[in-house]
Amino acid sequence: MFSLLEHSKMQSVRVLLLPAALAVATLPLVSSAKANSPDQMMQVCRIRAHEVIHTRLPDVETKYEGQRTDGTHAVNGTAWVRGRTETFQCSFDRRGRNIIQFIVNEPTGGSTATQLPESEPQTRTVNVDFRGNAIQEFRESLNPGESVRYVFRGGNRKFLQVHMYTRNNRTYFNIFTPDRHTLYESARAGNDYRGQLWLDGEHVVEVYNTSPSRSSFDVTLQLQ
Repeated sequence: MFSLLEHSKMQSVRVLLLPAALAVATLPLVSSAKANSPDQMMQVCRIRAHEVIHTRLPDVETKYEGQRTDGTHAVNGTAWVRGRTETFQCSFDRRGRNIIQFIVNEPTGGSTATQLPESEPQTRTVNVDFRGNAIQEFRESLNPGESVRYVFRGGNRKFLQVHMYTRNNRTYFNIFTPDRHTLYESARAGNDYRGQLWLDGEHVVEVYNTSPSRSSFDVTLQLQ
């Protein structure tokens, strides 16, 4: 027969073991929650190709190819750029959160030097500071294929409103979140946006001219 003291010790041991066992059981769930899904990797790769190859997002397609034996993930893609096709590859780390290698494949069938324009389209960056004024207005013009990025810090559940006016129906804007996902594409939804920013950090409103002629536009950014 156990004494009262021994019975008390056994109860305390059982109580101490229970939280440790639960902690071990939940560890894989916490780890897996941090990994990106194939759809998220495809979107991140699509944005990287858009930035590197200088083409609009609707002209970029990606496909998840699976996880390699070394644990990295493969995403392949195709982009249509000014009448030619470019193929590319994104390699992600084991969790699928970061691109560790981005490759644009060399075209086959000989040299393509005669197919390239005299100069590649340029992307300019404008840093926007809302601390002095919640409304910022810009009047710009872009050469064919060029873009301008309006970069600002946002979040804290503030509301962002973007309005762009242009007579060129092939000039549009996209909004990117701090984690490099696409928040909005005006080519599909129109030249007005209003929504709440849930992530804190650097946001980007990028305007593109995909037409064959120079384009002028007015854009208004409001953060409240």
